[in-house]
Amino acid sequence: MTSLAENSVQRSLTAAFIAADPLTVTLTRRLRVRNDAGGYDEATTNLPPQTVRLIPSSDRTPQIETADGRNSLPVFTLLAMPDADLKIGDTFRLSDGCEYQLEGAIFPMHTESAYEKKAGVIRRGA
Repeated sequence: MTSLAENSVQRSLTAAFIAADPLTVTLTRRLRVRNDAGGYDEATTNLPPQTVRLIPSSDRTPQIETADGRNSLPVFTLLAMPDADLKIGDTFRLSDGCEYQLEGAIFPMHTESAYEKKAGVIRRGA
């Protein structure tokens, strides 16, 4: 357990790191919506824009297991402030036209963090 003072310093450092190379993304989330037949339909919703930082992966980045059970090499780690609304499966697009998806985990060591959230990001194609 970290102290309030340490969390405050860590939060300031996270904010400064993001501010050094910020990216505003609009995440799209898939939702299950109950239909009139008693089943579910899939719907999507765009979340409010969030400022994050994408950290390119290195050749030492471990593979992550995707929701469909495949192993993929993340192309980025997404770093956000602890109040960011991130869920595995959320997607976003970059100026390269490709779709990117949060996968693996919102890193467990940071899930309840008072100073940051991180997620693996895989490329899903154009």
